[in-house]
Amino acid sequence: MQPDQLAPDGSVTLTDYLTALRKGPTPKPSGLIFPEDMLAKFDELYAFTETKALESGHALTFDPASGTFVHGATITGNRNSINPTLMAGIDDPNCFGFVHAHPSASIGYQGGYCPHSVEDLLTFESYRDRPYFFMIVVSGPVVYTMVYIKGASVWSDDVKNHLYHRLQEYQAKGQELLYPAAGGQQAYGDLGVSIEETEEAGEALRQRLIDKTPNFGQSVEKISYDECTAFSTAYNYLFAIQRRPQQSVCQLL
Repeated sequence: MQPDQLAPDGSVTLTDYLTALRKGPTPKPSGLIFPEDMLAKFDELYAFTETKALESGHALTFDPASGTFVHGATITGNRNSINPTLMAGIDDPNCFGFVHAHPSASIGYQGGYCPHSVEDLLTFESYRDRPYFFMIVVSGPVVYTMVYIKGASVWSDDVKNHLYHRLQEYQAKGQELLYPAAGGQQAYGDLGVSIEETEEAGEALRQRLIDKTPNFGQSVEKISYDECTAFSTAYNYLFAIQRRPQQSVCQLL
């Protein structure tokens, strides 16, 4: 990137950053400035996701000739995940990543706006051969961005195995938050075996405990945030956050 492309705070527009990445390795900016119309599309995606109570998302394409962005058709996943390989346009040579939203019924619990889950981070395996890949999460008013850059970011079997280990830890931490509402760890376990063993019954039980747990959303947000920060630092991914309307830039952490 040329110095005149950077804002005084060291941030850069998404257009200029993608243009620079297409030419090869480029220094990390302090933040990314998303186009306002793109942010409006993100808001629409989150609103749609809330109506469905299912994760939803679409591919993102950048046309370097015109400098324009294309949002692919939105697909829905389930409450807790989405499969980007099913998104129209994800294999387009100009596709630079995808965006998906976390509904408040899922990892974006009311009062907490969670970034990428460990399952989301595992998705990078499918795109490790691309020169770069953006994974954007919209959670309420917050936009989180994780960026893989080939040759700088690390993806390997060791990274994948580390994430699977972290997934177990992550799930355990979320479960532990519910112990007090259940009456303790033993009582939580007893509840699990006393209900009818169906996914619906399990989700209903979990939701009742969540409703009884003060600040559950904020607690899960912190767990997810800490996981993403540790991952991006250890393996040299770009991780950025934009809390709107307070922030006008997606700041790299």
